[in-house]
Amino acid sequence: MKKLNALFFFFLLTLIACRPTVKTLAAEEDNEKIYQDYIKQMSGKFKQNAAPDIDINQLDGKVIKLSEYQGKTVLLNFWFINCPPCLTEIASLNELQRNYKNKDVVVISVSLDDVERLKYVVDAKGIEYIVGANGKAQSSTYGVTVFPTSFLIDKKGIVQEVFVGASDWDATYTYTEIKPFLEKLLQNP
Repeated sequence: MKKLNALFFFFLLTLIACRPTVKTLAAEEDNEKIYQDYIKQMSGKFKQNAAPDIDINQLDGKVIKLSEYQGKTVLLNFWFINCPPCLTEIASLNELQRNYKNKDVVVISVSLDDVERLKYVVDAKGIEYIVGANGKAQSSTYGVTVFPTSFLIDKKGIVQEVFVGASDWDATYTYTEIKPFLEKLLQNP
């Protein structure tokens, strides 16, 4: 009987603690406003401006520069391993790379994680695009504080669009959101 009473008390306490309150709803609205302001800031700061050149530390130890890809359309993606939406969009980024590889489109992802951890994820998830490691300084250069965040860069090295990830993104949504912008860029070189 004691166990049953304790279980009932715990259930009741959980039910009360988890119910939404006016404060919780107000906080959610504040968070949404902060998120929307962040998206506007990122878009305003980077869209139609030259993409900052960064070094990308590849998993094989080679360092490449983003500027080496001028003349190609680049989707530059910032992410990290413990970010569920980041892991979810890997499949769509693979699809994007496969479908646009012959149209001079390159997907480059820069992770905050170290090489050893990334090698495991690249193998486990079958990542088919360029992956950079130890990208804290690079993400800082781009002002990224929300992950994943991607920058669509045209062949002249100009940022055309900024995509800020959200917790409910799935692979299909990510791909279908980015695809129209890619198509537009490819039609107007």
